[in-house]
Amino acid sequence: MAHTLEVLAIEHDRARIRYVPRAYNGPVVLFRAGKQISGLMADSALGWKEVLTGELTVREIPGHQETMLMEPNVSYLAKEIREQIQAVSTVV
Repeated sequence: MAHTLEVLAIEHDRARIRYVPRAYNGPVVLFRAGKQISGLMADSALGWKEVLTGELTVREIPGHQETMLMEPNVSYLAKEIREQIQAVSTVV
């Protein structure tokens, strides 16, 4: 199993190095953790502004990356996702 995970990690690295993102001009909602890792100097869009040319909406979810999908934060995230879906549904 360890060998398989190592080979998989190597292939992921190769794919990441070869990948060239293209610009995306559509609307995007970014859900990000309200608390960022100490020392991480990320912009509010977590680096996505480089490839997004359309409207970007950032929604902060309480907690860290590790706790966004745990209660009570996941309930807040679900509420935010529901609101975004409803907003898009009323436009269509």
